[in-house]
Amino acid sequence: ITSTATIQGDVTICSKKQFRYTLPAWPTTDFVWSIETSTNAILINTDQRNEVIIVPDGAGQIILRATYLNTLLNCGGVAKDFEINVTDPVQIIGPPQICIGSQTYSLPTGFVGTWRIHSQSGSLLQTTTGNSVSRPFTVGNFTISVSGNAFCTPEPLKIKVLANPTIPNALQVLGRRIICPGTPYTYKFNNTVPGTVIGWDIVGGTFLGAKYGNEVTVFFTPGALPYSLKLWREYSSDPHCRSSIATIPINIPNLNLEIKEELPEGLTPCPSSTHNYSLNMFGTSTLYDDAE
Repeated sequence: ITSTATIQGDVTICSKKQFRYTLPAWPTTDFVWSIETSTNAILINTDQRNEVIIVPDGAGQIILRATYLNTLLNCGGVAKDFEINVTDPVQIIGPPQICIGSQTYSLPTGFVGTWRIHSQSGSLLQTTTGNSVSRPFTVGNFTISVSGNAFCTPEPLKIKVLANPTIPNALQVLGRRIICPGTPYTYKFNNTVPGTVIGWDIVGGTFLGAKYGNEVTVFFTPGALPYSLKLWREYSSDPHCRSSIATIPINIPNLNLEIKEELPEGLTPCPSSTHNYSLNMFGTSTLYDDAE
């Protein structure tokens, strides 16, 4: 047995994981281990007196110390201070809840690792090496993990992929399909799907107020043909998945009209008199009443 000894183990470790440190296994020797640290690390004694396990709880530095005494020879010594640097695991960058479609997950800049994507049943779906991984996701639950030699391995990221909401029925939208440009119009849709909101878009015009909700007011710009109104359903919270878009064509009237008066042809109205006039389809007695 020597009066000084060197502790064996890793000098760079990851937080929240176990690491083992040892001294020579001298017979009939008792060991007393201690640490000095700001990482909230704990010491775990094993069934071997010459070894100890350290579990750090954060990044920082640990100084591991040990003294030992041979109870048979009644001599012992002190181990050299052993300095340990603790780093936190890197984080997988990307959302845990997404919509159907392609999504990319990455490591912080400068890190490269081996990525694995597993299905909910545990089947390996994809493996690749690099700073990031991309995949077209379908509805379901998935797990993404990454490992490498230059960083502390993060916990696997569990991902939930949501189905898109159902498309709203354009036929259920209340509002004019034939309009006169330059006049405000209101359109309404009764959304009955909880947790969703209706979004609107317009071609050839502008919104007078909000673009989300069960009711919108729009203004179609004169001459900005063609006109249309679009709507979709989306989740009201992250990740705001959208349904397909429903389109409502908006038209202007194709009119051939004439004003008719009640006086016989050739006669002129007298001053201070009252006469009736009507707006008819040209060449007919059919009144045009689809106007304001």
